[in-house]
Amino acid sequence: MGTIRRLVDSPLSKIRTARQFLFHAWMLYDAVQRGAITPATFANEFIVEGATLARPPADRTPHALNGWAWNTVLAGMSISTMAADQAMDATFGFPRPRDRTPLQAPDEMSDRDAARTIMYMLRSAYAHDTLNPRWVCGPRYLGAFHIAELGFTLDTTVLNGQPWNIAHVGGAVTYFNLLAYCQNLVAVAERRQDQE
Repeated sequence: MGTIRRLVDSPLSKIRTARQFLFHAWMLYDAVQRGAITPATFANEFIVEGATLARPPADRTPHALNGWAWNTVLAGMSISTMAADQAMDATFGFPRPRDRTPLQAPDEMSDRDAARTIMYMLRSAYAHDTLNPRWVCGPRYLGAFHIAELGFTLDTTVLNGQPWNIAHVGGAVTYFNLLAYCQNLVAVAERRQDQE
């Protein structure tokens, strides 16, 4: 079987690819939850680059499959937070909004700066322990960061040190909307650069 390689060569393709990966991770998790994918779906042994890899017996249970499917979602979330943060940094440059002087109050920030801050905070939650994310909110990152266009607020004052939970960002649909918003910010900026 040939290898498919897709270049992720721009900030826009980075965030777009990460969103797609997360979407497919959720589809896998949903299929496992519905019973459309079971441990019997997978071979117990498979060949990779001429070597035989065996699936451990402990991984052949419905409980294990459910756990691995959820870990795939966590990995997709991690990838998407990092990709969105990197894409916006590459597009809008440094310093990041919370590293500027003077420090702007969270309620005075633009939607774009709030989105950059929120994605940086999400990335930070995953960066220290990808499969057991925890909020890390330093003093400059404490506050209620609001994206008016989405009607979305992330209040980090109550999150520092807490285990990450999808409910903190309003659930999966809200998180996908946040990613789409970030992708659109990058796309609009790239179009403007192309027109100049």
